[in-house]
Amino acid sequence: MTGDSAGGSPRRRPERALLVGVSWERGGRLSPEERLAELRELARSAGAEVVGEIRQRRDRPEPATLIGPGKVQEVAEARRRLEADVVIFDRDLTPAQQRNLERAIGGKVIDRTQLILDIFASRARTREGQLQVELAQLQYLLPRLAGMGEALSRLGGGIGTRGPGETRLEVDRRRIRRRIAGLRRLLAEVRRQRQTQRKGRRRAGLPVVALVGYTNAGKTTLHAALVRRFGAVPAGAVVAGRDRLFDTLDPAVRRVEWPGLGPVLVADTVGFIHDLPPHLIAAFRATLEEVLEADLLLHVVDVSQPRWPVDVDTVEEILDDLGAVQPRLLVLNKIDRGEAGGEGARGEAAGGEETRRHDAECKGGEAGGGEAWGRESGDGSRDPRGEGRPPEAIPTAHPLPAAPLSGENAAPAGIGGRAVRVSALTGQGLDRLAVAVAELLGRDRRRVRVEVPYHRSDLRSRIHAGGPVLAEEPVPAGWSLVALLPQAEIGRLRRAGCRIEDAAIGDAEDGARRLDGSRP
Repeated sequence: MTGDSAGGSPRRRPERALLVGVSWERGGRLSPEERLAELRELARSAGAEVVGEIRQRRDRPEPATLIGPGKVQEVAEARRRLEADVVIFDRDLTPAQQRNLERAIGGKVIDRTQLILDIFASRARTREGQLQVELAQLQYLLPRLAGMGEALSRLGGGIGTRGPGETRLEVDRRRIRRRIAGLRRLLAEVRRQRQTQRKGRRRAGLPVVALVGYTNAGKTTLHAALVRRFGAVPAGAVVAGRDRLFDTLDPAVRRVEWPGLGPVLVADTVGFIHDLPPHLIAAFRATLEEVLEADLLLHVVDVSQPRWPVDVDTVEEILDDLGAVQPRLLVLNKIDRGEAGGEGARGEAAGGEETRRHDAECKGGEAGGGEAWGRESGDGSRDPRGEGRPPEAIPTAHPLPAAPLSGENAAPAGIGGRAVRVSALTGQGLDRLAVAVAELLGRDRRRVRVEVPYHRSDLRSRIHAGGPVLAEEPVPAGWSLVALLPQAEIGRLRRAGCRIEDAAIGDAEDGARRLDGSRP
C-alpha cells in the first residue's frame, strides 16, 4: 500500500508481495496462468509491488496449508530472499490454513478474498459503500478470531487490513456480532431509501439501463461517454473511469435524453469477478438491486483481452444467480485496441455480407466504403449539423428506426444473444448502441395520440417527461400530442381522463414539421 499519512509525511513505499498460485488437476474456468495474471492485477490495484510468483498444481488441497509441505518451505525461503512483506494466495484460505501458513512462512499471509476486500475498502467513497465494505470485512474476520492474538498487532496497516479501523483493533466476537447486526440495520434503511427512489422513477415512467460486466471492462468509461453524448451535463462534470480493477464501487445513476426514447436513467454498477465470495454479494445487495430493478442490462465486455468469452460466462452466471431476468445486450468494448480471440470470437462469418449491405444502405454508399459516419470531434461529441452521420444518429423528433441486430450487431460465435461493438474511449459505435437500446426498450412502447385538457397541464408535462413527444398542436379542448409512451404510462393517462388513440407514422412526421414551426 502506498499513500500519504496525516500531516503530509513522506509516502510509504509499496508493500512487496509474493504471489502463490494453486491449480487443481481437474482444471477450472481460468487457466493457472490466467488466475495468476488476475491475482497480479488485483495486487497492483491494492498498491502492492509484485516481487515474485510461485505456482503449484495439485490433485487436491492440503487440509492444513492448502499447498504441500515442500512448497510451503519454498514459499518461506522465497519470502525471505525477496524481502516480501506479504504472501498472497489466489485461493481462499480457511482460518486454520491462514494461521498455519503464517507460522510456517514467518510473515503475513492473505488470500484472494481478503485482497479484494482491501481494494473495496480503498475504493468506497459514499457512506453506503463504506457500510457494505465494513459488513463484508467483519463477516470475513469473524470466523478468524480464534488464535489471532499475535496477528492483531498488525491489523492496523498494510494490504488486507484497510477498512473498519478501530472496530477491528478492539475485536471480540460479541462486539463484532453487534456491529454486524447494526450494519445490517443501516443497510436495510439504505435499501428502503433506494426502493423509494426506484418507485419514484417508475411513477415518472423513466426506463433504467444498467451497465454490468467483469471488473475493468470499461463500464465507468462507457457510462461517462453516454452521459457526455446524451446527457445535459456541463463539461468536466462527468468523471471517466480509470484503467484499474474495481474502479467503481458506488453506483452512479444519471439521466440522459436517449435518441428515440426520451429520458432514460443509466446506472453504472460494481464490476464482477470470477469466484466472487457469496458473503460479498450478500453485503452489496443494496447496490446490486440497481441491476435487478433495471429494464435493460448492458453487459460490457473487454474484447481486447483473449479470455473475454470466459468473462462473459462468469458475469452471466452471476446475473443468473442473482435472479436477473431482464433482457441483456452485449456491448463489446475496447475495439480501439483490437479484438482478441480470432475470427471465430469476432463472429465475422455470421451475417457478414448482410452487414455490408446494411451499412451500404445506411451510409448511402457502396459496401466497403469506409466509416462514412465518422465526422465527430476528437472527444466523440456529436456533430451538431448531423453531417456525415447515420440517419438514426441525427437529432430529430422522429423515433429511431429499428436497426436489425445482425451482422455487426450479432453476438460473436458461441455467445448467445445480441451484441454491439463500441469503443467507450473514442466514441466509436455509440450510435449503433443507441439504436439497439432504443429498439429493445421501445418494444414496450406505443406511438399514440393523446388529447390533454387545458386544465391538466400537469399531464402534458408528464408526457414530455415520459417519452419523446413527436408532435404537439393545440385543439379546441386542450393539446393534442403524438408521443412514444410505455404501456403502463398509457394506462395511467387513460385513467386520468385523457383521450388516447394509436397514431400513424405520418402523424409523427407531420408533427415533427409542426414542432419545427413549419406548416404540415
